[in-house]
This record gives sequence, C-alpha cells and structure tokens, in this order.
Amino acid sequence: MWKDRRAAEYMVKVEKRLRDGGFTITDDTSFGDSVFHVVARKRGFDIMMEVAETFFVFAEIGTTDPGALAQFSATAFDYAVKTRDRRLAQFSQGSRHVIVCYPVAVVDGIDPIIGEALRNATPPFRWFNHEMLAVHDLRGNGLHYSQKTPKWAQISTPWLYGKFRNTIDKMLRS
Repeated sequence: MWKDRRAAEYMVKVEKRLRDGGFTITDDTSFGDSVFHVVARKRGFDIMMEVAETFFVFAEIGTTDPGALAQFSATAFDYAVKTRDRRLAQFSQGSRHVIVCYPVAVVDGIDPIIGEALRNATPPFRWFNHEMLAVHDLRGNGLHYSQKTPKWAQISTPWLYGKFRNTIDKMLRS
C-alpha cells in the first residue's frame, strides 16, 4: 500500500501501461527484510531471441541517499534472479536465460545533485543480466536513471542500453 497519495496516483497510470505491455502485477511482495509495493513481471523472448524475464520492482523509499538507493536496487535485482521462472530454461536450448530488472524507487523529492549523479552513473555489471535503477521524484514529477552505456556494452551491443532507457521512458513517465 502506498503511503503517499501522489505515489498511488502515479502508480495507477504506470500499472495500466505495464498491464497493457503484457506484465503481470503483484502487490506487496515480501523478500527478506524488504517489501516491494509492486512487482511487474513479463516472460518471453528478448530482442536477441533469448529467453528473457523483465521485472519492474517498485518501492517507496524514504531517502535518496545513494547508498540506500544502491542497496534497494541490488535487493530488487536479487529478488528477480531468485524468483525467475526456472522452467523457462528448457526453452532456451543453449541460449541464455536473461533477467532485466528495473528497480524503481519512488521518493518524495530528490536533490538535483543526486539526480545528476544517477544520470551519470554506469549501471552495474551483471554478466548476461541487467539492472537499471530508476528514481521517480513525486515532488518534481521527474524520472532519474542512468544515461550511460557500460563499456562492455558499447563494444558488444551498443544499442541495448538505449532500448532499456526507452523502456523506462515508455513505462514510467508521468
């Protein structure tokens, strides 16, 4: 349950977009010491025809401390990896089972310096999986996420992180 009315209003729009995009929505999901307000999951094949699961993991975060945001993001990614549908591996026939996780921290407001730091941060290296933190600022009605493509992706799949950023914009913009 969302504490902030603005968060609840924002999520009505976002959840509709996610459902229309083929995602299954689960509310109030517990994982270890964390509770995610909303988890959206979609199973299928990605653009490179690999078995893929995409997760959007939402939580209201009371701080925009970079360490707390990184911890939330890592926990959401860990949740995605540990709850992936292992039955999909039988369809991969030797290709990878890819996890794409978009942890989404919903915050009251964000300092412009932290927002800029998020835009300039390089997403973590997760081998063949992907983690892209996004922060939605309720006060400024803004969305903050990395605008960087990791060096390894610039060489092998330069278009991939552009696709992730487009997905964030499409699903999460107010």
